[in-house]
Amino acid sequence: MKTIPVPVTITIVLISILAAVFPSLTSLLELDFQRAAQGEIWRWISGHVVHFDWSHFFWDVSMFATLSAICESKYRRVYAPILIGSMLIISLSLAIVCPEIHCYRGLSGIDTMLFGWWVIDWMRTNLHAKDLPAAGLGGMMLLGLVGKLGYEAVFHQTLFVQSDAFVPLVEAHIAGLICGATAALGVPVVQNWTRVRQPVSV
Repeated sequence: MKTIPVPVTITIVLISILAAVFPSLTSLLELDFQRAAQGEIWRWISGHVVHFDWSHFFWDVSMFATLSAICESKYRRVYAPILIGSMLIISLSLAIVCPEIHCYRGLSGIDTMLFGWWVIDWMRTNLHAKDLPAAGLGGMMLLGLVGKLGYEAVFHQTLFVQSDAFVPLVEAHIAGLICGATAALGVPVVQNWTRVRQPVSV
């Protein structure tokens, strides 16, 4: 029997679709910071998979499906823990730096994490292979992402999603980029360290 190639990606996309179709799920899953702090701890993670309206849903989920499928296929063994860890870090970061926010929804912070992870790892791999044009392309994509974050910080609106249903939080995207960069630079170090420590049979 064939295995599902990207099970984590498919699961999250399906949950997002169900939450969009059944609004009662959205209220159960959104990151309500007060309820999460009072013990509804699943919200620290589940808040990322629900959205404010269909425009928000379309852009976030379409980007997630693409980037997540790429990253899950490439980094299969470490993908799930890094994804969950990033969700927690982004949520906790928002609780600290945006205490005035009542609730959070959306995959955009995770989309930024995945894009940063993929692009920075692309640059690292091609620099190691001395493929400077490919590494430069990755650098331009990374600069484009930083420019997008700058636009959001200055104008307090998202570059792609146009909606009056929510206030965009560039802080979530910045936290996502930090998580992605940490994954891109940290995973190879840990893998090399683990490889070196493996016993050699004689």
